[in-house]
Amino acid sequence: MDLVEQPPKGQEPIDIIGNVPYEVAIRILSHLPSAIQLSRLALLNSRFKQLANDDLLWKELCRLKWRKKRHMTHQLQPLVDYSHLISSLTIKEMKGILGLRHVNYKNLLEKSEFVHSVLTTLPDHAPKGKWSGKWKSSYIVALLDSTRTKMTTDELCSFDWNFHFLGHWLHPPQHNRSKFNRDKTYESDILERAMHWRWYDEKQSKFSILR
Repeated sequence: MDLVEQPPKGQEPIDIIGNVPYEVAIRILSHLPSAIQLSRLALLNSRFKQLANDDLLWKELCRLKWRKKRHMTHQLQPLVDYSHLISSLTIKEMKGILGLRHVNYKNLLEKSEFVHSVLTTLPDHAPKGKWSGKWKSSYIVALLDSTRTKMTTDELCSFDWNFHFLGHWLHPPQHNRSKFNRDKTYESDILERAMHWRWYDEKQSKFSILR
């Protein structure tokens, strides 16, 4: 896509984007296929920087990036530091962020309470950095977090796990629903009583289950 029309030799190039209304320019830029191209565009001048950082564009990039990902919903990322973006968040968006952080917000009533909860519950393993726009920040943080190889205790204990054993001691092979609790107990469909778990190499997210 040529955003600057190349004129005959000896004449100044014509800035197509600079001569159309903001909303039209955003519609044109929405056809750029990647975040890399959008980021390069922001380096041209202040006008392009403003356009390239528009959250409508980054929200659509998030949708396209995550649409084929399992367990990846089109929501703002919970690992973003929203301290500089808090005024741009709606209560619905803050509820979504807190829900993904596994924070109980049922007793929160005022917007100020939601703001305080979002600002004080950022997980310790969240990527460091601040970027313009809540959706651009979500896009970047999701990419950074996708390279993480460690699981936190909070993550381990926040989900119900479904293991599929293909070993010799289960005939026939079956699914096993399990739960790791914060008090270090481990519950399983195939166990008559709760067992205990512990990290034996927390840096590598390795744990063992004990009788």
